[in-house]
Amino acid sequence: MSKLGFPTTKHGALADPTPRAEVVVEARSTIFSPSDQEVADDNDEGRKLELQTRKSATLKTVPLLSVIVVTYKRARELQLVLQAVEKQREAPPFEIIIVDNDTQASAKNLVLPFIRKNPDWKYEINSTNNVSKARNLGAHCSKAEWLAFLDDDCVPPCHWLKTAELIIKSQPADGLIFGGGYEGESMQPGKVPLEKEQNLPDDTYLVEGNLFFQRNEYIALGGMRPELGPSGNRFGYHEGTELQLRHFKQYGKHHRRYYDPKLAVHHLAANPKSKLILACQSGFDAIAAFKTEEKKGILNSLYHLFKAPMALVRVGVAIVMQRETRLKASLYRFGEVLGHVAQGFSELGRSIASWFRFKNNRLTFKLETSQGGGVLQSTSVPYAQLLRDGRPFAAGKIGTAEILGLEYFDRFFQSPIGINGWIRPATRLANNAGFFPVELDAYRHWNRNMRTSIAHLDFVCLWQTDPFLRLYESKIVSKHAEKAQAIPMSWLGKLILAEVADFRCLVISPFIKTMQMQLPRMQQIHDPEDQTKTNWIKMSSNFRFIKCPFQWHLEPSPYRSWAEGLEILSDRVAQEQFDVALIGAGAWSVPLAARIKKSGRSAIHTGGETQLFFGIKGQRWNHTDFYNYAWVSPLPEETPSLRAKIDTACYW
Repeated sequence: MSKLGFPTTKHGALADPTPRAEVVVEARSTIFSPSDQEVADDNDEGRKLELQTRKSATLKTVPLLSVIVVTYKRARELQLVLQAVEKQREAPPFEIIIVDNDTQASAKNLVLPFIRKNPDWKYEINSTNNVSKARNLGAHCSKAEWLAFLDDDCVPPCHWLKTAELIIKSQPADGLIFGGGYEGESMQPGKVPLEKEQNLPDDTYLVEGNLFFQRNEYIALGGMRPELGPSGNRFGYHEGTELQLRHFKQYGKHHRRYYDPKLAVHHLAANPKSKLILACQSGFDAIAAFKTEEKKGILNSLYHLFKAPMALVRVGVAIVMQRETRLKASLYRFGEVLGHVAQGFSELGRSIASWFRFKNNRLTFKLETSQGGGVLQSTSVPYAQLLRDGRPFAAGKIGTAEILGLEYFDRFFQSPIGINGWIRPATRLANNAGFFPVELDAYRHWNRNMRTSIAHLDFVCLWQTDPFLRLYESKIVSKHAEKAQAIPMSWLGKLILAEVADFRCLVISPFIKTMQMQLPRMQQIHDPEDQTKTNWIKMSSNFRFIKCPFQWHLEPSPYRSWAEGLEILSDRVAQEQFDVALIGAGAWSVPLAARIKKSGRSAIHTGGETQLFFGIKGQRWNHTDFYNYAWVSPLPEETPSLRAKIDTACYW
């Protein structure tokens, strides 16, 4: 037995239970049997499942791919992932292996209904809480030629497996690893132009949460190393990258890491930027995690600083005893001294940085991980009734870049420089939302304007998934918009169209030419079969448009600053005749919505989803199934050449 928890060869590699020349799959539903109580509660279903499983066991197929999903207490996310895999279009023969990393089998009740419908799916329980061991267990249970590792918070697009099949058929198989990164996260898989297919450079690696590997090569390498994978309250140490490095050493010139943007998956959980966030996401005590890092750093620094004078003493001893030439001893020992001093100060600095980040994540209104928001939850929003009654309102959401931009000003200590300084959130706000210029005075002006604007919101979508951002979002809204009601994301989506169908609607977006082109197709886009629910022709005639420029780093801005752009756009809006505005204008959106409400009219900040109302495609939504023949990509004149600078061109 190997450290990984299953049989090995005499050389230590994973044992392959199925000879490659005789690969067949006898489908099985799950590794566990229903309890007596479950059978009593669901006799018919149990009998049906048993018959279905027996029938499938007689079938022999050769799957091309095994989709391995490791899950740990993420029921909501896992359900979306499994539904997306279930809906794969034109997929090659495949099997799916769900490995529960919770020894209590918390995913069992969620997975069972999927297995009833898909008897060739498998459910395994990992005996120890370790992600690397769980992935290795999935590989051990696989009968396919290729392994497709998919995280339990990554929703694949509908042609994910079909794209993988095309790559397998078109690329030489020996030494091939491929994947697609995370859609909407610009740092994955690395500093490469993510909009095109390519072989990745030597210093760029694919993410293990969306990784395709040949099974025989994975087994020959021994799988992922358990000591590097996340386990319990221990964080991961790039076990997927280390596996790719071993693959490179093993296969040399035949090794290739191939990236295809069509394989990009939608990452439901925010990409962790710090161990605090990762600890929150994993359900661990974030404060304890930080204190552990502090103690470890301080002890390491004391150790290395103690080693420095000891090395200096050894220099003197070597010189006095004349056991080595003075020059050689001095150089060698002096180098050792410098190494320990540098390492000691490095560890001390890391510990101080950990403490500093922890303090800076504590907010002035004393946000605690146990606290929730005070925002009232609304199950329905009668936009149409409010418009008929002539009661102006403002609805919307606060973008992630805006939330992080506001968070800086709520810290106990606002560092003027360094990684915790104002440059970082201001630059993020500029790159993702279009704020400019990146100057402290302009940033402070935006902060004051944004907080004043939030106070005018009547309905707010609390949409963040990251625990820290979710708590902060709720608190910031509670602090500045005490009477606001929380609404689900659906009330910033397609439901709006039916509510505003009878009213004059102003749309503020960079994609107005494509939207105007799509107006005659509104029926085909949204309701191609039923022509009675909404008068699409009348709605199309009610739309008015104002073009806002693309972000300053995509094309030259006609404005000198974000503040000047806000004033000019506000003046243009004031000249239009409309009842309600739909706004997708980046950092201008919430302030514009507040100003429109103050003018006696209504506004809804719909954000990036504004283009979906008009059937305009974007990579962010390629994993969904609501596209049809009437949907189009943005026109060439509304497709900047530098679009990949915004979330890997997710709106194009």
